[in-house]
Amino acid sequence: HPATASAYNNVGLMHKALGQFDDSRTNYTKALELYGDIVGTDHASYAAALNNLGNLDRAQAHVDEDLDVAQRLELNESAVKYFDDALAIRAVELGDDHPNTVTSRSNLGGALAALVLLRHAAAAEKAKATTESNEERPSSVEDSSSGGDRVDHRGWEAAEDHLRSALNTATANPR
Repeated sequence: HPATASAYNNVGLMHKALGQFDDSRTNYTKALELYGDIVGTDHASYAAALNNLGNLDRAQAHVDEDLDVAQRLELNESAVKYFDDALAIRAVELGDDHPNTVTSRSNLGGALAALVLLRHAAAAEKAKATTESNEERPSSVEDSSSGGDRVDHRGWEAAEDHLRSALNTATANPR
């Protein structure tokens, strides 16, 4: 029953609030599976469960101090996928102007921006490690191929497009 899926979702939310990410993921995943079986994978409730999993991954990437940069990247990449899937469903099911669709678009933009920044941090960390391991190299030899100082401009533009679209839609359709 959809109410059972909703209950799993609510338990997942509680665990997330407590920082119990594995328990939260288990409950959100169960809610997603139930919604998929009961209402289908093209339903707004299924999209809500995807959105919740994306929010969980973003939250864990931000607050879990035990994670390294690679793990944070992986969680943000997962969040982008969840948010993108939720947005696609919500846009068709609810329309582009619906508040939940706007939320998905905003979440996707934020996750894309975080992903760009994390990739930049990972490249900078790698460049630093490379520099430290090559301290014995002559100073005239420079390695500028690391990319630690470059930002993914296409990724940044995609993030900005989603965020601006969400803002413009929300301000054009106040509730």
